[in-house]
This record gives sequence, C-alpha cells and structure tokens, in this order.
Amino acid sequence: MTSLIVFWWFGITILDLLAAIYCIAVEREELRLIPYALVYRLVFVLVIDVTKAMATVEEFLGITMDWGKLQRTGLQAPK
Repeated sequence: MTSLIVFWWFGITILDLLAAIYCIAVEREELRLIPYALVYRLVFVLVIDVTKAMATVEEFLGITMDWGKLQRTGLQAPK
C-alpha cells in the first residue's frame, strides 16, 4: 500500500496545478504563477503538516499556549 503513496501525491499535485491553471485563467493573471502551485505542494503543505503535528503533541502534553500579547504602557489612562 505504501508504494501507492507516490501516485496519490502525484495525483494531488496534478490537481493543484489544474486548480492553479483554472484560477489563473478565470482571473486573467500571468501564467508564470502556475509553478508556485508546485512550490505550495512541496514546501508549504509540508510545513503546515509538521506544524499541526507539533501542535497536537503539545496539546496532548498539556503545554499552555498564548499569543504573546504585549502589555502596553503609556501616559494616557484607559477610558
């Protein structure tokens, strides 16, 4: 079954390229944008998948998360 994963990935990549071609044709954009669909599949999707996996592990470990909100100080009093 694992030998078929290459074909699955290739099929999804072709689908990404076809979707990019369709969107570019509808919006009348430049054709030079099409290869970015391949970059999306090779880089961005991998980064997002790794990020999701790390977030899942951190959630199971109970690590608290925050947005790192900056406490503001200033001369004016809040209204």
